[in-house]
Amino acid sequence: MCGIAGVLDLGGRPVDRAVLQRMSDVIEHRGPDDAGIHVDGNLGFAHRRLSIIDLSADAHQPMLSEDGRTCVIFNGEIYNYLELADELRRQGCVFRSRSDTEVILHAYRTWGPACVHRFNGMFAIALWDRDQRSLWLVRDRLGVKPLYYALDGGRLVFGSEIKALREAGAGRRANPMAMAQYLERSFPVDDSTWFEGVHALLPGNMAHVDRQGLRIEQYWDPAPIYRRAEHRENAAEEIRGLFEDSVRLRLRSDVPVGAFLSGGLDSSSVVALMSQLCEAPVHTFSGSFPDGPVYDEREFIQVVTERFRSDHHEVVPSPDLAPELLPRLIWHMDEPSAGPGLVPQYVVCRLAAEQGVKVVNGGQGGDELFGGYPKYLHHRSAAARAGAELRRLRRRVLGRTHPAFPRGDVPALPRVSDDPLTNEMYVDVRRYLAALLHVDDRTSMAVSIESRTPLLDYRLVELAASIPAADKMAGGVLKSLLRDAMRDLLPPVIVDRRDKRGFPTPIGLWMRGPLYGWTRSVLLDADFLARRVYTRRHLDLLLTAHHRGVVDATHALWQALSIALWFQQFDAQTAW
Repeated sequence: MCGIAGVLDLGGRPVDRAVLQRMSDVIEHRGPDDAGIHVDGNLGFAHRRLSIIDLSADAHQPMLSEDGRTCVIFNGEIYNYLELADELRRQGCVFRSRSDTEVILHAYRTWGPACVHRFNGMFAIALWDRDQRSLWLVRDRLGVKPLYYALDGGRLVFGSEIKALREAGAGRRANPMAMAQYLERSFPVDDSTWFEGVHALLPGNMAHVDRQGLRIEQYWDPAPIYRRAEHRENAAEEIRGLFEDSVRLRLRSDVPVGAFLSGGLDSSSVVALMSQLCEAPVHTFSGSFPDGPVYDEREFIQVVTERFRSDHHEVVPSPDLAPELLPRLIWHMDEPSAGPGLVPQYVVCRLAAEQGVKVVNGGQGGDELFGGYPKYLHHRSAAARAGAELRRLRRRVLGRTHPAFPRGDVPALPRVSDDPLTNEMYVDVRRYLAALLHVDDRTSMAVSIESRTPLLDYRLVELAASIPAADKMAGGVLKSLLRDAMRDLLPPVIVDRRDKRGFPTPIGLWMRGPLYGWTRSVLLDADFLARRVYTRRHLDLLLTAHHRGVVDATHALWQALSIALWFQQFDAQTAW
């Protein structure tokens, strides 16, 4: 787990080492254990290392092949690296380290760019082929690890975080289309970012850059599998088998491994399977809020910790943290967050780091893969559709922007099927999930720990895609198949739990109470109002109505607050 950055000058000019150093320094939090820079004429790599597998200097990056013809920097983990290393040794490869990074080098030299299809992991890879003078950028199938790029001044610059690209001069202006997508859907639909000219390499994509320019191709997409979905008689057993193997692979580490625990089905399942595979008690980490039963899940967390005798650690976030914490979190995020869940997620990650646990497994992905959102059950209901239209209209009224703010058509969501429910599940896996994983990556890397996602093993994703939506929610029960797969292992109160919460945060209560004054001061700040994203009158009305309880404007206020803090942190130029 690390941070990567680099520059390829397309005009052949030498890369400035000082630029690479700045790019490296600004993402030091992603890898405080080691750092390295490699320059080869018009190509420069920078790497920050968080040592997880092979803690020795043999695994230092940038890593060159023995003949110096290939160089790689890499963020993430290749979980099946041991199996791949054995296969490569049988083909004559000689290893100098025990790292998964070296596996990538040998895999590329043996199988070419198609080696990515053999990787089971989360990864953002940059690989330089000196013979061809070409650069490969690759992002994992689901987008667990981030990777950004920009063509700027005859150079291609890239990195794990956008702030690294800005150190090289890219992304100085705000991108109104990204803001429009955020205000409309809360998550990006395409590869645009909040910084004009900076693009996200989309999940399951690879970029190739050489003398002919930049070309991007998609190497993985589960769309055909969703289209071919059909009933599987033993689906629950298949899910359980792959889930167990995924957890087994994600226990591979040379540092301590723990688990996030919310008390819901997904994270509880991860803890249960880890407890079966680990000899010592699993370190579990939770956050909760004493702001009422909607926000407090400690009764469910206690059931799991007692059943599996975990070594449990808990934190209770306070609203007093927000004025200092939120600006810093937006800096780590690079972009405004879809929701306030990043606050408890960050403090739980910080708790794990304080306890000396460097790798933590979580339950991300279960809802998108196996039908865990209530909206799926009501998708075909006319009343629900009418309610959704009403909510969209309400958001539009509450989230109205300044007349000067550019308006344009937000890109359409991708389609995979004529069945609306199948299509929505596919969109959630391919787009919405990436936004959640963005938060997961940034909140964990902010405190230099690695977050792993066992439910997002691509084999499980493909299995889930092959199962019809109705089978995943048999009898109108959300995630019925996943419940069946875990029923023998989890306590009934967990496996049969129906009150979907999703780590709720009482930010709306806080903005009505202890954070009202601070929120008001941020939103009505003269510098933010001068950006002409919102009118002062609209924000004033919104704040007052929410404060008095006339309307619940939590979502609209959170978006406005995130945008205001983003401008504070990055001071991006505007052109409207």
